[in-house]
Amino acid sequence: MTNLNADMASNIIRYKMLMNTSQDAIHIVDKYGNLLEWNEAFKKHLGYSEEELIHLNIVDWDKNWTRPDKIELMHGIPEEGISFEAIHTTKDGIEKNVDIKLNKFYEDNELFFYSTARDITLQKKIQKDIKRAVIQGEENEKRSIRVELHEKIDQPLTGAKIFLSLYMKNGDRKILDETLVLLEESINNIRDLSHVVALPNLKDTGLESSVLLFTKQINEHHPIAYKLTVNFDESRYSLDFKTNIYRIIQEAYRNTITHSRANNVEIVIMETAFKLKIAVIDDGIGFNPDDKMNSIGITKINTRVEVYNGTCIIDSMPGKGCSIKIEFPLP
Repeated sequence: MTNLNADMASNIIRYKMLMNTSQDAIHIVDKYGNLLEWNEAFKKHLGYSEEELIHLNIVDWDKNWTRPDKIELMHGIPEEGISFEAIHTTKDGIEKNVDIKLNKFYEDNELFFYSTARDITLQKKIQKDIKRAVIQGEENEKRSIRVELHEKIDQPLTGAKIFLSLYMKNGDRKILDETLVLLEESINNIRDLSHVVALPNLKDTGLESSVLLFTKQINEHHPIAYKLTVNFDESRYSLDFKTNIYRIIQEAYRNTITHSRANNVEIVIMETAFKLKIAVIDDGIGFNPDDKMNSIGITKINTRVEVYNGTCIIDSMPGKGCSIKIEFPLP
């Protein structure tokens, strides 16, 4: 497993145990980038045979090292070494994201480089997926607000304007009363929307109190009997995670108020031995989940659930109410 001469090989014996037991891909190259020594993990990492590895140069698996500035960086690294991210290309042409730790050492006045590579391809994919989900969630949020503004504020105000024009022409008191109703509806809708957009200070008030306040504010204009059951330790969860939970419950509750015609709704936040469980259950008119999976509300909920590796089950059918049950792994 070597392309070093016998004298040099004897001088790197101290690396053998680490190299052969490490799960990281460890390798040694000379000052020209020629591969001299490697461990089994490096061989598996690139997919080459022993015979093929003997003839490889660093440019064969890391194309960035063909750049003069990279070669200069390699020779100018400090004694304590450097860390950076790179992309390795396997024998089959598969690109892998890796975290590199690179050190230099001298043997008989010859410069060599000792490197460890850790595959972070999955980690990078997860990071990209999370960023994509967050971006998609933000776009869904903006689209939802645009719809709310159009349907619940713009349309009533437009109607009020038309009624006022009619009133100015004939002075009919009934038309004025209709106008006042539309204006009152718009005011209430603006209040509801402001409650949705604004985020409570969860750090100070806590999740349970924030959910109670939100439901109370909504119920001022949309009365419904509700029950909140909470049994979990908030202190073990991050503020970002609790914010996510708040937004999920908020969206599910608003969907119930807007669409379900329910008389009762129950909200549950419950911690078990291995899961955090969230449920929003109503006794409304229900719906066919297959027809609503691409709706703005459900899409927003699913996006927020996926960001934290949770699962979401929506159980509903016409005339049978709706239950949204979500589970997250404990931190």
